[in-house]
Amino acid sequence: MAPGQLIVVGSGIASINQLTLQAVAHIEQADLVCYMVADPSTEAYIRTKNPNNFDLYVFYDENKMRIDTYVQMAEYMVQNVREGKVVVAVFYGHPGVFASPTHRAIALAKAEGFKAIMLPGVSAEDCLCADLGIDPATIGLLTYEATDLLIRNRVLVPSIPLVLWQVGVVGIIDFKFRGFDNSNFDQLLDYLEPVYGADHPITHYIAAVLPQDETIIEQFTIAELRKPGVRSKVHAISTFYLPPKTNLPKDERVVTALGIKNWRSTPLFPFVTGSIPYTPHDKDVVASMASHVPPSGYKTLVASSTMVDIMTKLSLDHKLLEKYKANPKIFASTRGLTADEQRALDTCSSQWTYYSMKDNKGIPFDDLGPFIIGMTAAVVTTNAGG
Repeated sequence: MAPGQLIVVGSGIASINQLTLQAVAHIEQADLVCYMVADPSTEAYIRTKNPNNFDLYVFYDENKMRIDTYVQMAEYMVQNVREGKVVVAVFYGHPGVFASPTHRAIALAKAEGFKAIMLPGVSAEDCLCADLGIDPATIGLLTYEATDLLIRNRVLVPSIPLVLWQVGVVGIIDFKFRGFDNSNFDQLLDYLEPVYGADHPITHYIAAVLPQDETIIEQFTIAELRKPGVRSKVHAISTFYLPPKTNLPKDERVVTALGIKNWRSTPLFPFVTGSIPYTPHDKDVVASMASHVPPSGYKTLVASSTMVDIMTKLSLDHKLLEKYKANPKIFASTRGLTADEQRALDTCSSQWTYYSMKDNKGIPFDDLGPFIIGMTAAVVTTNAGG
């Protein structure tokens, strides 16, 4: 087997503290760490663990097809494996869930005789099940990606709980640093309403990322989601959960025949992907990497070591986090913070945290919100785009 290796790990959803010990060990021992994460604290933490690192986010660009970006991300990882390096790729959440670059890179590396593995991470679905108290083993769980649901006319089963992913980027396959307008959202509601009814409840869910964040759990009806003030709450990182509308009775004859009292669930079998060849377009996209330069919308990490240390402690020390939330001024006298970092901590503001830890020169603070949404959306939609 060739000497290079590819090890793909997940960073989890919550900043830093959902990285597994296994993932951290691989990050520390890698020849190169390629990362695609959703927040600057996790980025900074990775960079403190291994100075040989590369931010795959640099391949995004305005109006660029996301699928082309994913081809380039995979290619960068595999190129370094071909050079004999042990490459560790860190992707937001579970590295195999809504993360097509990782699957492509592993398939390419294996096809060329390299060792390539994926290690599990905490996914958004894991967080959703925990926060909403859902157990898929009871009556099952149906999950669809919103755009795929529409274009393939997928079957809705109202007797089974439904999770819908990427409800904030319906039909969107390109990229914008300032986020997406989600102009096709009503088409999703039009698809759901005939089956569930206008008054059926939908839980709008966004898992907390930074330690200052609070998990968003809001309930609206399908009819309410058509109102501009409500639909504006739905972003690219939003997920919908629909409880069952109906319940199916047990077939008592089958229960008797099987000698059981309760029907649980059917086994799930792994999905096996086929080979991934280079299409002519893929080859053009790969060739364009030679002249690629970071786009103007790309923001580098500029956080002070003091800010990195504080954010790491807030992510890992729950008692300190409780004290901080009760009194955000506890870091007021800490030396080594920039003025913006101090303001971020004093206000307990996620937006100020992003603003202070990334190079946002030239962007007024009040205009930063769309950039944060766009950056986060790019990370969590790496399986969309065709």
